[in-house]
Amino acid sequence: MKLSQVPEGKRVRVVDVNAPLYLRRRIFELGCSPNATITVLKAQTRRIGGIYSVRGVMLGIRRDIADKVIVI
Repeated sequence: MKLSQVPEGKRVRVVDVNAPLYLRRRIFELGCSPNATITVLKAQTRRIGGIYSVRGVMLGIRRDIADKVIVI
């Protein structure tokens, strides 16, 4: 499942990031590395990204980036 598809209030674990190397590194720097736990604070809306809690930090991630993060 993609991170952008997770409903609000759910807690998920990152499995993989399917992105080019430069973007993959940036996503890892934000704390979304494999086995990281992510809590969805505000679900993705139609055009705007969602708000997530990763390792105690709130992140706003656009939909196109959240589509590349695979979670379970």
